[in-house]
Amino acid sequence: MNGRILLIEDEAGLARFLELDLKHEGFDVHVCADGREGLELALSEQWDLILLDVMLPSLNGMEVCRRIRAAKSTPIMMITARDSVFDRVMGLDNGPMTTSSNRLPLKSCSPASAPCSAAFIRKRTPKC
Repeated sequence: MNGRILLIEDEAGLARFLELDLKHEGFDVHVCADGREGLELALSEQWDLILLDVMLPSLNGMEVCRRIRAAKSTPIMMITARDSVFDRVMGLDNGPMTTSSNRLPLKSCSPASAPCSAAFIRKRTPKC
């Protein structure tokens, strides 16, 4: 097992694509589609990485990220359809280690891009 990843993403197709790809690479992946549920899981369990969408129902990803950062140092990678520089800076100000746009068509994405990003972020994070 490569580690535990919490994927908080409400777009079912994208969530399923990432989940299958990450599981194929040996990660234990838990998916939820709601900001409040994702926050509860993020705070109540240990994760090696959190993949977090910005636009979520019930509690947006920026607020979820801010609340996680107030309590934990788990690496967070924001997933967003927003691609302006302003939106990315606002996202990074909330504490994730990186952002990734999900606006690329799936056919143009490398199948290994999500696991590689997850492994890269995990390796950059010092062990407690």
